Amino acid sequence: MIYASGLDLIMGTGHPLYDDTGVLRSSPSYNHVGYSEIWNGLTLGTAGNDANGDGVFDAWKLVYRKDGFYSLARGEISGRIIGIAPVYQTLQEKRTDAVNTAVSSITDMSLGAVQLFATSGENFFLVIEGGAIDFASHDNNLSRMIE
Repeated sequence: MIYASGLDLIMGTGHPLYDDTGVLRSSPSYNHVGYSEIWNGLTLGTAGNDANGDGVFDAWKLVYRKDGFYSLARGEISGRIIGIAPVYQTLQEKRTDAVNTAVSSITDMSLGAVQLFATSGENFFLVIEGGAIDFASHDNNLSRMIE
């Protein structure tokens, strides 16, 4: 998706520097983004491809902090966006206790996606999936399934 697709937006979890509770890891885990070179390319703004076939390289802009997702929802960020929340597997389901307020919600991320596409003037196809209910079901965690 990062190097060979024509996608304009990818968002989710899998930040290699954070654990499931949003705490910095002692060592990165790149499983969800591929490998360290991909992550480095995203952080440096050098990951991408010619997404629309016009002969111009289209780099991904990395958004991962909550204020970045808010900026996206307000229309302050444009271009080809990859948003990776600062947690590893799910936005909230794997946390240990109270809601992690440092992480954007699926609502915030969805509003950012709609804003990005609505202002482009082009037709768009958007898929929004919340995986936390799957994790909660596998964990037999009824309160998180309902949440």
